[in-house]
Amino acid sequence: MNNVVIPFVAPTQRNAQRNIEAFINFVQKNAIYFHGPHAAQWNDMKWDLTPFMPKRANTKTIAIFSTEAYGNKPFPQPFYDQAKAMIANQLRTSRGAQVSGYLGVIRVLYKALKQANLPPSIEHLNDHVLSIAGEIIAEKGDAWKAGRTLEGFIHDHIEAGRLSAVPLTWINPFKWKKPKRSNMVNAKSEREGETYKLPHIKCILDLASVFQNPASYSDTITSAWFALSMFAPSRVGEITTLPTTCITHGDDEGEPILGLSWLPEKGGAAMTKWATSPGWEDLAVEAVTRLSELGKSARTAAEWYEENPDQLYLPPGYEHLRGKRLSREQAYEILGCDRTPDNTFFNRRGVTRVERGQTGLYAFEDVERIAREMLPEGFPIADPVTGLKYSKALFTIPKEAARAHSKGSASVTYWNVPSSVTTSMIVHDLGKKPSGTTIFWRHNLLDPETGKPWKLSSHQPRHLLNTLAQSKYLSQELIAFWSGRKSPSQNEWYNWLPQEAIIEAYTRMGDEAHIELKVEGPLHDKCQQRTKNEPISYEEALRQEFGAVHRTRYGQCRHDYSLTPCPKDKDCINCGENSLTKGDSRDISEAEMQVKLHTKAIRNCAKAVEAGEPGVQRWLDIHEHKRERWEMALGLLTDPKIQDGTIITLPPPTFPQTKTGLTMAIRDAEDALVEPAIKANEHNVDPTSKTNASSTQLSLGDDFFVMGA
Repeated sequence: MNNVVIPFVAPTQRNAQRNIEAFINFVQKNAIYFHGPHAAQWNDMKWDLTPFMPKRANTKTIAIFSTEAYGNKPFPQPFYDQAKAMIANQLRTSRGAQVSGYLGVIRVLYKALKQANLPPSIEHLNDHVLSIAGEIIAEKGDAWKAGRTLEGFIHDHIEAGRLSAVPLTWINPFKWKKPKRSNMVNAKSEREGETYKLPHIKCILDLASVFQNPASYSDTITSAWFALSMFAPSRVGEITTLPTTCITHGDDEGEPILGLSWLPEKGGAAMTKWATSPGWEDLAVEAVTRLSELGKSARTAAEWYEENPDQLYLPPGYEHLRGKRLSREQAYEILGCDRTPDNTFFNRRGVTRVERGQTGLYAFEDVERIAREMLPEGFPIADPVTGLKYSKALFTIPKEAARAHSKGSASVTYWNVPSSVTTSMIVHDLGKKPSGTTIFWRHNLLDPETGKPWKLSSHQPRHLLNTLAQSKYLSQELIAFWSGRKSPSQNEWYNWLPQEAIIEAYTRMGDEAHIELKVEGPLHDKCQQRTKNEPISYEEALRQEFGAVHRTRYGQCRHDYSLTPCPKDKDCINCGENSLTKGDSRDISEAEMQVKLHTKAIRNCAKAVEAGEPGVQRWLDIHEHKRERWEMALGLLTDPKIQDGTIITLPPPTFPQTKTGLTMAIRDAEDALVEPAIKANEHNVDPTSKTNASSTQLSLGDDFFVMGA
């Protein structure tokens, strides 16, 4: 008799398996993603969910069920089907559509099961596995958000459906932290290692010169987009989905004013963004006119195809050819080719001549099919969010126009076939194109520091305009409205005004500046004490303390030079009139550099002390004291408990020293040397003897050694 081993399956695990199977069946039947003409196929590793989650400018939404982001290795079964069911159910029940974030958390669960040496199935999840998942999440940039998403999956799907063999009690252990504000974007570049969110002014001027003298269709498109992006703070997709009728007119206290009709992306209401000057009115009209003229024939064809989706568009003068066989040249002219395509044009599209001879002829139906296949995906809708059609879109252009006539290019433009300018086309031509054939490359516009073509982010003009608005002290509500934001609280992510300018606005404009300064340290205590001793408010005391502010490499100096010279030349870390700004990259970099500098000096001094060199101990004490002060400053500058933008002051040093104090110390030292000499002369004792010299110690201030350094 053969031995048969039947694996034991606990009742709770068996119940979980049944629940998982029922869960998957429920999702397949009820999720809209698997029904209708654009349904996703359950067995496919990639789901195109774009028809169900429309975004501006036909941006795609793709779910990839792979073990790594953008990978090609699918999850193993049964986790493969389970992941699909959880994602589909999450998208079905949630208001958001953060597909990439959801998939990231699913990948964390898979990796946690793998690290725990458990089979890839959610029935095996337990709190130990979830603690491993938490450790993986802790390494991510936004652990709180990922942990919150994981907790949602556990509560809303796994626990709600009893999909695990044991109850799960895991909750998000990560505290919410305000995202670190950086003046750099993630994209690497040749300029100082990063691409700054504020563009270089020469880059702006160089691109403006291209707008004045475009040399190709690509130049016309990209420079016109750039002109509109500098008209008012806008996102790339907001501009590329403008209608041809975006220009509007209004009345400004009896004076006519021009504006552009806008539909913001991030929750703002439809609005008109008015020109800030007559010059910008002319610039906007010029940009819109160029794009309108460039895409005129393509919009005419688009309007035909919108009304006659099954019929070939015939330009004026070719109507008599409908239904007849066409020569190669006639087909090219109907499509609007500005030059003869290569000989494989028809063969690559599966079309052969129906008549041979001196002039080969092609079936009208075949040319008609080719034209329809060349229409863009999603036609006739250019923007599914607003319902804007290609025939009405400002950035509708002839097919391949953005590629045509580039430097060294011989591509064909199809003037009677509509296409659209996508976000990626703008982003690539501004600097991210893999081939490097960008608008800056075509015109040999170079960054003087790197000697390479400029690279501009599509978001940098928006950051620049917001910072300029902040520099003019406009109200936060007005800046938010101008930028198309739902809340003024979002302004801070686009404000790169230096702290010293903010302080100046605070002190000069008073309550009209609508600025609140947060202060930590002795300055805060001093202002509070003044409110008790003087009939002034805390804000007024703070304004008086910030009466004169200028920027140094060590922070913001509040000393009024009209009264006295600086008493602590380059010894700012020991000065009570110096302040730093929490989160300011300049202050953080300087603090890190000073800590390294004094640490190296301490090592050198320690070696010199061991070698018995005279007078080094005093230098060692100075460097240790300064390193301690800079480490204290660095700790406050990077403290997550302190809000970014807070003014930081350090407590006074234990032994403060000014130049006046230095002078007095030198006088005291001189007196200490003279007096023993007089006494020695009276008693006939050599004043230079080692006994007397060792008992006389000079107590010079820090500034003496700083200047000596």
